[in-house]
Amino acid sequence: MHPAPAAGSLPRPVPHWLRDCGLAGNTSSTGCYHSPTFTGVMMNKNKWTTSDIPDQFGRTAIVTGANSGIGYETALALAKKSAHVVLACRSRTKGEEAIEKIKASQPSVSVELMLLDLNGLDSVRAFAGAFNAAHDRLDILINNAGVMMPPFGTTQEGYELQIGVNY
Repeated sequence: MHPAPAAGSLPRPVPHWLRDCGLAGNTSSTGCYHSPTFTGVMMNKNKWTTSDIPDQFGRTAIVTGANSGIGYETALALAKKSAHVVLACRSRTKGEEAIEKIKASQPSVSVELMLLDLNGLDSVRAFAGAFNAAHDRLDILINNAGVMMPPFGTTQEGYELQIGVNY
């Protein structure tokens, strides 16, 4: 906890980010969170949405694991903001389904599928080579793909699966 001000001293000024969030005195009426041990605001009353993403025209993005979940939603949001999005997916079928779904919601988007299996460094090298051959730049990289608490296994190179895939 923060020490109390010395007797006779002025109280500490409230930081603007705390005041603007309405949290002077550790209240949480605006949906923000503050504690004496955490000096930042975790959530502001003005929540971020995909409409806050600026125009991405002319930018190229790679989103790993883009065929489902957060990866899919990220790829969709970037595509809707005019980025060229490369969906880096392990499964061709699931990747193609994701592209069809994205194009159904916004037909004019620029998206492509490139296969990437993080279980093997040969696949990573092949992906990097193919990407470099097809594109002159990369502006945004979203490392979304990963595994969590899989049964024990190893990558093609012999690394523990979760460490090898995720890092």
